[in-house]
Amino acid sequence: MKKFYFTMAFMLLALLTTKAQEITLAPSDDMTVNSGSSGMFPPDDQLWIATWSPMQNYHQVYIKFDLSEYEGQTLKYATLNLNQFFHAPDGSPTPSNIFAIAENWSESTWPSNTNITYGEESYANPEFTEKLGWYEIDITDLVNEWLSGERENYGFALIANSGTKFAEFYSKEATDESLRPFLAFETTSGVGTFDAGQANISCNIYPNPAINQNTNICISAAIAQTVYITLNDMHGKTISYFNSAINAGQSKIELPIENLQAGIYFVRIETPHGFLNKKLVIN
Repeated sequence: MKKFYFTMAFMLLALLTTKAQEITLAPSDDMTVNSGSSGMFPPDDQLWIATWSPMQNYHQVYIKFDLSEYEGQTLKYATLNLNQFFHAPDGSPTPSNIFAIAENWSESTWPSNTNITYGEESYANPEFTEKLGWYEIDITDLVNEWLSGERENYGFALIANSGTKFAEFYSKEATDESLRPFLAFETTSGVGTFDAGQANISCNIYPNPAINQNTNICISAAIAQTVYITLNDMHGKTISYFNSAINAGQSKIELPIENLQAGIYFVRIETPHGFLNKKLVIN
């Protein structure tokens, strides 16, 4: 009996002292726009910000991260990490703001001389100085709004305050991968991926959006196992919870939603090897 209690105490201590894993994510898109007439644009491996009217340098940076794998989760923190390699030679600081972008865009199609639409609320106000190297910017509130479905994730705009000169950063195309921008974060419930070596599982929900009827979770798994399914609303309240045994290969599980109101929901599919979160829209 003593051995049993000792083992349980050891397991509890290990659980409490285990450090959650930090996740790092590279941008899916990043680019610089200059709406001024200076004709100055950075090469692909650089990102510039400036709002300096004497030289018609109105450079804005747009960055987007694909966070679809983590939808429905809540983050303990999320930090944007940028490496500044050049600053205005006179040493004047470059105060700036981060705003949520309000329309969809892609670096491959968005015009480099046209500003994008963004919201009025500032989520961070980093100040870049003559100190070169890494800057860590807290954007936890913005990322959590994206993951909860409160705000559509079109990325953010980094914009220098009026009357400020250049701060320049490496982009996702930088030759040295260690200098590229990234998002670092930690979820409250662990990493949202499965151990591919053990479970190798993926899933899809259809129809999605659904219209006040049952929808289906289609799961592809490498091995037979039991999956645990939780349906939450966008505020984190659990609507339903059940488990289902699936075979190796394709399995279809019916998810009853006929009594639910229209809105955004999150389906969590969990196995002993990890979990996935999927967004469900009911019209």
